[in-house]
Amino acid sequence: MALVLCITLENLQFLLVDIKVINYDILYNYLYFPYTSIAPVFLLFYGQSLLQLNKNKHIYKWIFLPAILLFIYYTIIKIIMFFDLNEGIFYAVFWYVESMEEVFAILLSLIVVSYLLYHSIKFENKKRSSKKVIAQIGWFKLILISFLVITLVWSFISYVIIIYDKDNLSYYYPLEIITSFMIYWLGHIGVYKYGIDEERKKIRSYKNRIDPNYTSIHKENSHIKNLEALLMQQQLYLNPKLSLEDVAKKLGLSKSYLSRIVNRELQVNFTDYLNTFRVERAKEFLKNSKFLNYTLIAIGLEAGFNSKSTFNKVFKKMTGLTPSEYKKSQ
Repeated sequence: MALVLCITLENLQFLLVDIKVINYDILYNYLYFPYTSIAPVFLLFYGQSLLQLNKNKHIYKWIFLPAILLFIYYTIIKIIMFFDLNEGIFYAVFWYVESMEEVFAILLSLIVVSYLLYHSIKFENKKRSSKKVIAQIGWFKLILISFLVITLVWSFISYVIIIYDKDNLSYYYPLEIITSFMIYWLGHIGVYKYGIDEERKKIRSYKNRIDPNYTSIHKENSHIKNLEALLMQQQLYLNPKLSLEDVAKKLGLSKSYLSRIVNRELQVNFTDYLNTFRVERAKEFLKNSKFLNYTLIAIGLEAGFNSKSTFNKVFKKMTGLTPSEYKKSQ
């Protein structure tokens, strides 16, 4: 939310000029603050929390320092202008500081976005434990790529203005339109997705009601017995990307042979068999009053489904009710 607020305030400052409410003199003398210098820091906070990266508090002190100094400088300028004091050196270097502030904000944005993009890719590629909540971060990578493109466009526009045409700020208009869209995107998608992951963490912390020492009822077939024990004890079904090939490899069987015995012994295909475990897990969460106000998508993802639509479709197929209807019935 702090990131969204920074982008909003930055756009609002120049919107007031664009709609002729104020002019640039009033903006820079009384209203302007360098919100773009601190926005990348909040993006870094958000990304580190989402990707569960280790936080170095000493780095944060230094990364905030330039933005704090800029805020102090602009505050002094405003005090000088308000009381009509002698501007002195503060106002003499105003345009120089403003240009340096923009260069700093661009460089910091590029560093933060590149850093988070690298760790997002690393986060997706690392080995994932079924006991750990794994955030779905494809949407976050898309946001980072969008920020990277916007920052590159921003750097080009700033270069043109600083070097060739510093009095023509209309170059910023397309950037203002794009960032306005980003405000909506971050506010709606970013906050929503982050909230889902936080709910998943709380759901996962709830004690599993399914006994891990599960005894197979299909004792006549050792392969099915081993399959069920594997799925229950290691909770492999919680991985939405779990494949028949993955399980067959763990059991030391061929993919085709495992498929045949599942169809023959259980009268269902492998995917439907996995979904029976996921539906039972979802039922436990839907019946629990602790999760009464949790989103259905958080429950579905934590039960092992890869999307809300798949969760609804499979759950209704196996129970005759949608997840929301089942929740109400409990």
